[in-house]
Amino acid sequence: MMKKTFTLILISITFQLFSQEISGILFDKRTSEPLIGASVFLKGTTVGAQTDIDGRFKFKAAKEPPFTLVFSYIGYDAYEMEVKSLAQVKNQLQIRLTESENLLNAVEIVDSRITEKQKENPLTIESMGLQQIKQTASATFYEGLSALKGVDMTTASLGFVVINTRGFNSTSPVRSLQLLDGADNQAPGLNFSIGNFAGASEIDIQKVDLIVGASSPLYGPNAFNGVLAMQTKNPFYYQGLTVFVKGAERNMFEAAVRWGKAFKNKKGEDKFAFKITASYLRAYDWVADNYSKSANVNALQPTTNPGGYDAVNRYGDELQSQNANSFLGSPKIIRDNLGLGQIYRTGYLEKDLVDYNISNIKTSAYLYYKITNKIEFKAGYNFGYGTTVYQGDNRYSLRGLQFHQVRMEVSQPDKFYVRAYMTAENAGNSYDAVFTALKIQEMGKSDARWTQDYQAYWANHIVQSGNGPLYNLDGMPDGPSTNFSAWINPAFDTTYARAQNVMNVNRDSVLKWHQDARNYADTFTNGGVYNQRYVPGTARYDSIKRVVTSRTAFDEGGTKFYDKSKMLHVQGEYKWDVKKKGQDKNWFDLITGASFRMYFPYSLGTIFQDTFSRTYLLDSLGKRVQNSEGRYIATDSTYNKIRNWEFGAYFSITRKFDFGEGHSIIPTLTVRFDRNQNFAWKRKDGTIDPIITPAASLVYSYKGNHSVRLSFSSGVRNPTLQDQFLYYNVGRAILIGNLHGVDSAVSIASLSNYIDKSGNFARTDSLRDLNFFTVEGVRPERVQSLELGYRGLVAKKVYIDASAYVSFYQHFLGYKLAATFKGEKFVNDQIRPFQVWRIATNAKDMVMTYGASIGINYYFIKNYSLNGNYSWNKLNRMGSQDSIIPAFNTPEHKFNIGISGYDIKIGKQRGFGFNVNYKWIQGFLFEGSPQFTGTIPTYSLLDAQISWDVQKIYTTFKFGGSNLISKRNYQAYGGPGIGRMIYGSILVNIDCDTFKSWTDKRKAKKANN
Repeated sequence: MMKKTFTLILISITFQLFSQEISGILFDKRTSEPLIGASVFLKGTTVGAQTDIDGRFKFKAAKEPPFTLVFSYIGYDAYEMEVKSLAQVKNQLQIRLTESENLLNAVEIVDSRITEKQKENPLTIESMGLQQIKQTASATFYEGLSALKGVDMTTASLGFVVINTRGFNSTSPVRSLQLLDGADNQAPGLNFSIGNFAGASEIDIQKVDLIVGASSPLYGPNAFNGVLAMQTKNPFYYQGLTVFVKGAERNMFEAAVRWGKAFKNKKGEDKFAFKITASYLRAYDWVADNYSKSANVNALQPTTNPGGYDAVNRYGDELQSQNANSFLGSPKIIRDNLGLGQIYRTGYLEKDLVDYNISNIKTSAYLYYKITNKIEFKAGYNFGYGTTVYQGDNRYSLRGLQFHQVRMEVSQPDKFYVRAYMTAENAGNSYDAVFTALKIQEMGKSDARWTQDYQAYWANHIVQSGNGPLYNLDGMPDGPSTNFSAWINPAFDTTYARAQNVMNVNRDSVLKWHQDARNYADTFTNGGVYNQRYVPGTARYDSIKRVVTSRTAFDEGGTKFYDKSKMLHVQGEYKWDVKKKGQDKNWFDLITGASFRMYFPYSLGTIFQDTFSRTYLLDSLGKRVQNSEGRYIATDSTYNKIRNWEFGAYFSITRKFDFGEGHSIIPTLTVRFDRNQNFAWKRKDGTIDPIITPAASLVYSYKGNHSVRLSFSSGVRNPTLQDQFLYYNVGRAILIGNLHGVDSAVSIASLSNYIDKSGNFARTDSLRDLNFFTVEGVRPERVQSLELGYRGLVAKKVYIDASAYVSFYQHFLGYKLAATFKGEKFVNDQIRPFQVWRIATNAKDMVMTYGASIGINYYFIKNYSLNGNYSWNKLNRMGSQDSIIPAFNTPEHKFNIGISGYDIKIGKQRGFGFNVNYKWIQGFLFEGSPQFTGTIPTYSLLDAQISWDVQKIYTTFKFGGSNLISKRNYQAYGGPGIGRMIYGSILVNIDCDTFKSWTDKRKAKKANN
């Protein structure tokens, strides 16, 4: 017995001594794409592992060298590595396999592309790998994400594309999180990512994962509807020079370069690496030229109204109220202004207000250092700069926008990481296009003055007390000066109907007279008291536009943003391998993590309530003194500083239970706790509202070919900095954040009832009917989701991923329109002046969304695939009429169908590829701001590309086009019409081994000579 015990102890000690962990990554030698599902094992044993979705593997070899490692993958020649000492496997291995010429059956191909880890994942994840990025048919890989299952793409401009999932789409994607190598890619002042404007160059992207649905437990606040995680190439594994050039329609030109290099120490181990990337893009943007009638509640008149109308992409023609500029209503107003009706200011088209010449520069520099063979340190810097158009409440010209991110990280793959980064933005010369139109008009003439001039011309030249050309039209009733009784009740209605019919018959004349009146109102200066309209295309207009857009809001008359906000973030995660004593296999896996974030908004009062106040120089009359440029001279200033921090911690427990032959069940429990500086667990009213987001899942797997998942998840979205601290004066209203609530607010509807068409106020005998109310302060949004899904191989040829979900949303963030009085409410029986506000607040009602999606991939021949997906999404307001609940902005039905192939051999040449994708999107109601609300018609897109990878010259040629159907489509109401984009590109990729081979050959040739 003693002898047996001693033998077991000796074996155990021997196992511990020679239990060497072997890890690394497998690549395709030609394409550098990670090989998923490859086998790595000790020759002559069953000890080994399978590579994951990143091509990585890790296992323990309980054997003393020498031994042989075997690397094999379906469709590739096996590779054997003889290990004579542990030093050979101390560092992570990098193995490149050569593709075999033998064709394979479909089942093997499917198995090689979909790992067990993917099948067992409890989340709905859509991925785009290195090959898919290279083969995308869209004009950019980012737009190519829209071909994935359940993905909605919204294009606000050519340089601003938004990706979202599962509803409540917006051109401001505050409910989605975008990560670049794990770091939040948001602009701190906006609290959302600007598409890939400040992301990574396409040539540096290794893969993209889109996690669909609420994911706050692991990813934190704002992972509300989904997470877009982009991973860039590690220079230890992707070395060499990459150069990319693309040309396309709309004067598009794009160029990018990447250089990565690794260095070894004296022992031949990878120790230090770096990479540098830079890209430049320019193009002429899609033009927003929708001149349909706006859905604004004040835009009552149709496009046929002689006095004009409120067009969607014409700004400054909006009415302040339904009755503004109206000469309709009472018999007296109509007979004194017959034919005038309701008039709208001339306004300015968006194309005359914004810069459509978009540009984008992205650069990055990273250093990597291996502290040990497993632990890696990296530090880097990302920079983004450019000009594009953004759509929010208004349309904005982002000019010279800058994005900076500095980061450091220490990590060990699949074990731990500690990451810290600082993000800063600079709004540059960005400005509000809508507000700019209002300001330019105001610089010429006030709304009231312009309306008076228009009315005066009509009265003096068209009506002329019943003797003007209007009354000379055939069939027109006599004017009031001739037959007054016909223009008062009870005959008024009949007389007015006759007059209206005559004007309709003579519409061309009426339109000309209105145009004459408009020209007069636009140009009449009253001897220089007022300015003429600033006409686009003239030097005078360009000059005033420069003045308006170069001054910030605190300098009177400006529309420029000042935003130099910053964000600091620190986070860490550790994966614990919990084992029972004496067992090598994990009993369960435990993940713990925490994060801290601090916001530093800095807008000098142009966006936030970080007001920048100034004391100005006054003259002897107490008026402000201006300098030669027309700016007031400041003598002193003060600043209100704003800070906001948030903290979170989480844990996740997973255990795998194997039973029967090929059967397993994997339960997972995750819980996250969050705390924001301004949102305590205990609210002012005494209610407990802890920010806890749990998640739980159960995955059943059978023989690695089929898995069924049932999951519950939750999400939280903290109010953005704008929800909390916004203070943005747009002239006709002030948009404000609402951290503490607003008392004694008056509803706009009740206030409007007591304002007549001339702008006078009602007497106090009716003021008791005004609707006073309190607007509660903002609080975090919540969502809870339940999902059922299936992944697996069907008929041994087809891979299916299907899911259905239901989600419940609470405390949606939106806004209410209200007014407050200035000073005392009533003086001399009349209302005091008031201010109109748009106040951030939460919805009180709960709503539900539900839907389903299915994706099918059929790998029928090696390197060929036929794929399709369908998504269905629906909103159930559960009887709620709460206007705060945001618009769903999501098509109920959409689908993609496509076929692709790569590395195809034609005759003696190989490396050919193609991709064709057709997308269909059902029409839906898009609700943005009142100005940008309307129906998006049903549309379809056809994208296609062909490519040729010529290995002899290390170059890939690609030619393709997006929206080849060529019909313009709208993805956001108020946004541009998206047309066809034909493109061609050249990609050159030369690895360091090739450079070394060239160098060695030159040296040998020189030596021989």
